[in-house]
Amino acid sequence: LLSIVTSLSHTIGRCERLVQTPVPLSYARHTSRFLSMWTLSLSWALVESLRWWTVPMVVFTTWALFGILEIGQLIEDPFRRSIDLTSISEAICHDCALALPFEALPEHSTWRSSNA
Repeated sequence: LLSIVTSLSHTIGRCERLVQTPVPLSYARHTSRFLSMWTLSLSWALVESLRWWTVPMVVFTTWALFGILEIGQLIEDPFRRSIDLTSISEAICHDCALALPFEALPEHSTWRSSNA
């Protein structure tokens, strides 16, 4: 039981370090500004070879790259917006209740009703 609690403690420590290490704001701003400047200059680079196809190609490229930038910003902060921690927390609470030989944990009605 002690090894399980130690492993859980180490895992919680790793998760806390992950949450508390954000990408610096200046890096995020620089990436956004660089991508904006690059996509604005892309049309001048492509106009000679693509002619009328320049506008749709630049629009598609801009949409794709800014989409990737947005996905990167969402992935940077996974525990606040994109992952539902309620079910994970309830599973951990349920596993602890099964592992502990006594009723030391507080009663939690949602996981008991869904997993009973």
